[in-house]
Amino acid sequence: MGNLCASGDSASRPPIREKRRLIMAPTIPTVRPMRMVPPMLQLKLHPLMIPPSLLRNRTHCGEQFACKTIAKRKLASKEDIEDVRREVQIMHHLTGQSNIVELKGAYEDKQSVHLVMELCAGGELFDRIIAKGHYTERAAASLLRTVVQIVHTCHSMGVIHRDLKPENFLLLNKEEDSPLKATDFGLSVFYKSGEEFKEIVGSAYYIAPEVLKRKYGPEADIWSVGVMLYIFLSGVPPFWAESENGIFNSILRGHIDFTSDPGLQFHLKRRSL
Repeated sequence: MGNLCASGDSASRPPIREKRRLIMAPTIPTVRPMRMVPPMLQLKLHPLMIPPSLLRNRTHCGEQFACKTIAKRKLASKEDIEDVRREVQIMHHLTGQSNIVELKGAYEDKQSVHLVMELCAGGELFDRIIAKGHYTERAAASLLRTVVQIVHTCHSMGVIHRDLKPENFLLLNKEEDSPLKATDFGLSVFYKSGEEFKEIVGSAYYIAPEVLKRKYGPEADIWSVGVMLYIFLSGVPPFWAESENGIFNSILRGHIDFTSDPGLQFHLKRRSL
């Protein structure tokens, strides 16, 4: 996995805001006649491959939607196309469940595929964490309860998300008690009880050790939820290094500092929150 590039001391860890990824400026796709993507043709979104959410107006009723646009030139292989198909299949499968962003339709033109979804105007949970710094124990417990319910819904319907992180949870509105909804199922898969996966996917800070060992199932999502809880309470990731391989080594070592994170002293009761 490579050498660990940082000591891992919590004092040396940057706040989570410093890991914010760069994204392209939004552009509105040219409006042209589109055809519904057939149910068997659906797509996968890769976190760094997809432009940010775009707003589209349905002019006859004033309703707003979010739209993810995937350039077809990015779909270089059959695997890429299958990934996109699977994402649309999974979103159709989960649509109608509370706390999961609803897919309104999938359309394509000559250049792109467009996934039209309900608009969550409150933005990413990630940005809410940055604004707060961290959550109180009570607020973190409430937030965690919702996240766990979402994961339970996915697993009970045979879906592993595989990329759970604050960036992939959206707030329906800007109110403090806004409903929370899961989104971005680009790395998600259908699974059957007892099935194991070997593909290493996800975002470095949140990847479970079982994923790095190439032998995992739905429990990988539970690990990611635990990482999110740590971030809710402290504002910093529990496993950190200056490189991706360093982060992976830190995860595999599995040592977490519960005593000296900046601005927060962990008590044993927080481990069972």
